[in-house]
Amino acid sequence: MVVKVSVYSDYICPFCFIGKSRVDRLEKEHAVEVEWKGFEIHPETPASGADMESLGFDENVAAIMRKHIDELARDAGLQIKMPARISNSRLALLVGEFAREQGRFKEYHGAVFKAYWQEGKDIGDPEVIFSITAGIGLDTKELAAYLKNHEATARLDKYVREAREYGVDGVPTFVIGDKMVVGAQPYEVLEQIVEEELSAADTAKGISTEEDAARPLRCGTP
Repeated sequence: MVVKVSVYSDYICPFCFIGKSRVDRLEKEHAVEVEWKGFEIHPETPASGADMESLGFDENVAAIMRKHIDELARDAGLQIKMPARISNSRLALLVGEFAREQGRFKEYHGAVFKAYWQEGKDIGDPEVIFSITAGIGLDTKELAAYLKNHEATARLDKYVREAREYGVDGVPTFVIGDKMVVGAQPYEVLEQIVEEELSAADTAKGISTEEDAARPLRCGTP
């Protein structure tokens, strides 16, 4: 059995970047099928980006958050470079849908997180995003045409509607089977839920097999 894992995520969320490393490990160690779904957390951010101060955090609170992010990143084996400005992530999320259609989502997904959280690049800048797509072998002319047909916009809107139905109000949110987990949870928390889903499926399968075995054999008649 394969356990389906849906992750609502945004590239400008450091906890999503950290969560990605844990999901990558899940994919290596367990039979899971992961689908990342874009969830824009700051749609009000101008296309040109904004200063981090625009988020409205008190300086002391911001310092505590940065320390917490650094600790979580180290625990996940990641190095994070806090960006000077917050990017508008909508373009990056839209292009992610194109990469998905082209079978290159995983490469694109990792490259965008790296560009923003480790290289300090503005992922709201079309030049940055198109450079990333070209770097993983995607056709930029096809991408430009794709962005004009609004298909990706419809998909992102669908993800948001789904998320609202689940009661999602933050990222990352992991939907594993019928369970939902919010935030950069330890790997062990995600792993435990996956194992519970697998165990429940095995139990249900065993019950079904026993029921089948208990039925009398019939020949030619229902």
